[in-house]
Amino acid sequence: MADKPPNAPGGFSGLVGQVLSFIDKPWKAVVVVVLIFILGIGYLIWDQREALIKHYTQTQEKTVLKADLSREMRIILQGTRSDIVTVWSLDIGANQVNFVAGMNRGDGAWSPSDIDVPNELPAIIDGTDSKAVVRMLKGLNICIYTEKGWGILLRRASLAGYKRICIIPITPYRVAPIAAIALIWKEAVPDEEERAAVSLADNEGDDMLLTPGRHR
Repeated sequence: MADKPPNAPGGFSGLVGQVLSFIDKPWKAVVVVVLIFILGIGYLIWDQREALIKHYTQTQEKTVLKADLSREMRIILQGTRSDIVTVWSLDIGANQVNFVAGMNRGDGAWSPSDIDVPNELPAIIDGTDSKAVVRMLKGLNICIYTEKGWGILLRRASLAGYKRICIIPITPYRVAPIAAIALIWKEAVPDEEERAAVSLADNEGDDMLLTPGRHR
């Protein structure tokens, strides 16, 4: 099977053929059905098939977040100029994101209700940027202006006066993200400073794991 993505719009029949040729075991068929239901994006299914298969099928040591993440969040706040740091658990299979912990500058506790956002959100919705999803599945960060984003979190953050957000996935053993750190700024910072903030959050993400598994 050629290891390349399907053609752009207009090549639907080719995509179907490649997907069918990919399904040579029953569990693969289940994976494809689940992905089509959740994502509905042919190219995304193809481009990230190996990571997604591992997520649904690979047996691995259970890795979970620690109960208390205040130390790691405080380090991130002290080492960056972000106004809010939050941690969300991620369940791709259930298409679900759940709030875990949050802290604002000054070590005050932060919760989604502060900007009128529920604690539980869908991971992928209509209008979600497929390239952003691909980056997340690869364990890469996403930085975006809130006014240009999608979903209730970015919309409400924008309405509350926050301009910039970076999302850093926590991906144990480089298999699939189980959580993500979100850094939120009232004002955008210089690119170099933003990259340094993302790097610090990425480092602290590993320390948030109860069973450490290097995610970089």
